[in-house]
Amino acid sequence: MQIMSAFLARTKSTKRRDGRAVVQPAQRDKNVTAPTSISNLQTRTPAVLVVDNDPLTLHLAAAILHRAGYDISRANGGAEALSIAYQPAVQLDLLVTAAAMPNMSGTYLADLLLARDPHLRVLFLTSPQETKNTKTSAQQRGPTFQKPFTTDGLLEAVTMALGTPLTRAAT
Repeated sequence: MQIMSAFLARTKSTKRRDGRAVVQPAQRDKNVTAPTSISNLQTRTPAVLVVDNDPLTLHLAAAILHRAGYDISRANGGAEALSIAYQPAVQLDLLVTAAAMPNMSGTYLADLLLARDPHLRVLFLTSPQETKNTKTSAQQRGPTFQKPFTTDGLLEAVTMALGTPLTRAAT
């Protein structure tokens, strides 16, 4: 009974004149071809962090984006958002935040997260009650979107902020 390991099956052994064996890789099968396309490769679902101190707005925005196929994390303030974003396994593509929040503004939160990841995209949610100064500060840092919002309006703003439309992964 002869036992052949996987290593031996992929190698060719020859003997030299001095009697020592030389092991060389076996010849490659001529029928093996390199892949011609990577069409089966799936892209990662964009990860979005939604931050708002208003629980209704937070829930509504997160639910709309989750239903649209985005990977959602949510936080009800700047400190909670930082604790989520600073986790080593978290890789965010988009921050959707209220521009004005108590304790930490959305613009300051965006500055902190952009210092860590300059490729992060940001969408600021503004309300009619916010001061002109807050809206101007947000507009200088990225696109803004007016609250209250519609489902289609939010999805369009997120798509524009990300720069590419969301394509659902094949199942």
